Amino acid sequence: MKGASNIDNGITIDLKDLNTIQPSQDKKIVALGSGLKWGDVYTELAKHGIQVNGARGSDVGVGGFTTGGGISYFANKYGWGCDNVANYEVVTASGQILNVNRTSYPDLYKALRGGGPNFGIVTRFDLEAFPQGDIFSGSLIYPYSERASVIPAFSKFAYSTDTKVHTWMFVLNLSGQKVFSVLNMYSSPIVDPPVFAEMRSIPHLSSDTAIRSLVNMTDQIAAQGPAGSRDMFWTHTFKMDEDFIAWFVDMFYAETDAIKGKYDGLNALPLIQFLTRTNLARWARNGGNALPLRAAGGPYINIIFALMWKNEADDDVLIATISRVMNKAKEEGIRRGIFEEYVYMNYGSEYQDVLESYGDANKAALKGVAKKYDPKGVFQKLRPGYFTFRGAPRVEGPGTGS
Repeated sequence: MKGASNIDNGITIDLKDLNTIQPSQDKKIVALGSGLKWGDVYTELAKHGIQVNGARGSDVGVGGFTTGGGISYFANKYGWGCDNVANYEVVTASGQILNVNRTSYPDLYKALRGGGPNFGIVTRFDLEAFPQGDIFSGSLIYPYSERASVIPAFSKFAYSTDTKVHTWMFVLNLSGQKVFSVLNMYSSPIVDPPVFAEMRSIPHLSSDTAIRSLVNMTDQIAAQGPAGSRDMFWTHTFKMDEDFIAWFVDMFYAETDAIKGKYDGLNALPLIQFLTRTNLARWARNGGNALPLRAAGGPYINIIFALMWKNEADDDVLIATISRVMNKAKEEGIRRGIFEEYVYMNYGSEYQDVLESYGDANKAALKGVAKKYDPKGVFQKLRPGYFTFRGAPRVEGPGTGS
């Protein structure tokens, strides 16, 4: 996203040297510099027998992940990453350095839990830690011919109350073959936990499930998006509907058949995952976050379409493709009465208005907090790109039809 992490003829602030990883003496809190990536965090904390609620790929940055919300492998037990921040060290627009927590600055504390980069520069996150060793994790690859079994079995996890479970489903073309890749992750080192028995019973092409470290697991995920590609994310949220998942799978294949194998470096990776009620109930931890969903309305489906390619000359046709697929999904969700406005910030497209999707009341509250701590609007006026209160970063182009 041009201008989101750098700028032409302006100033880029690189936080990479803010790389503190400091567990407290009782190992209940870990101070993390906001310039870290999660792989470095997990590697260091494994030496102490603890972990924190971070990203699912080792190459993801601590700062953006946490301020945008932060879906983690441990979501059913601890909520999202933002729900586990005990304290933020924040530099405001006026240069003040604040320690922001539920007691000191409760309004700013809540706003930072999912409100993004609109309030200041977070230089340190003090995260709640928990004991954690190896996990059971890996993916089962199914042929499209097992669609009628895979989708119902996978859909049952939308209603899971098991706090150790995490799963998702990729819809893929591998060497010209339509396949599903379903994650089986369990946060205890138990081989083939019973909760995944139905998934294992369905005939599959391969499985790489094993007892492994969190570092190993997150490195595997990072390897799926190699550096140097052009890419775009686009996301929508829906109330749970198993038939809608089946509809989306077939629509995706139909809409992307024309681009298959025609563009250098092309990799289309739609991912379907669930926001369970068990997960959403954890959003109330530490006074709640800035996000609009509630457990009573769940479970929800979150779909992210990640599209990667090599050449800038192919931007228009491929961005138009991802836009068309996700707009069709939105239209079908509206038709079925299951579409939710909420856009998860960390997966948002530059053509999506993330903060508008939080709802009028939430957006107004966040704007009020931003005005209080940044009265001159430094982080609105002088910081282009990413998601502010100004609306979508891009309002014209192949993603909008204009």
